[in-house]
Amino acid sequence: MPRFNLLTILRQATRNEEIVLLSLIAAVCLLNFPLQHYIILSRFQHYAAGICVVAVGFLIQLVWSWRQIGLWGRLTFLASGLYLAGFAGLFFINPWLDSSVSLQTESQMTEKDIYAAIFAVSGIPVGLIWIRWCSEEFQNKHGRKEQVTDD
Repeated sequence: MPRFNLLTILRQATRNEEIVLLSLIAAVCLLNFPLQHYIILSRFQHYAAGICVVAVGFLIQLVWSWRQIGLWGRLTFLASGLYLAGFAGLFFINPWLDSSVSLQTESQMTEKDIYAAIFAVSGIPVGLIWIRWCSEEFQNKHGRKEQVTDD
């Protein structure tokens, strides 16, 4: 009789992404918890904490599954983790980005536009890395099926 192992089934289903999924769940829990009742925190700083949890999840997943994933998988987790960590850092050190919290000066409005442009442009390479990794995984999956059917 085969042994039922939930962790093995979860690992096969998520294919080296289980820590990222757990970090997403933790981030949702963190965002639903009212931290502002216990410490002084703006809304964007609260968002930054949730985004940082996901970024750390990507980086831990990178370390955890280093040997199971190829180059593009490693680059995907690294780029995603660093991108989200940068985004979280920006939100945390600049709570004035939320226009409903404080009055913004002209220089802050200019900085806001610059930050938006930087993250929009830097998100393109991250997206391209994800596409490359997905296409590599798709080719590996179909390559294996064709080899099995050829035999």
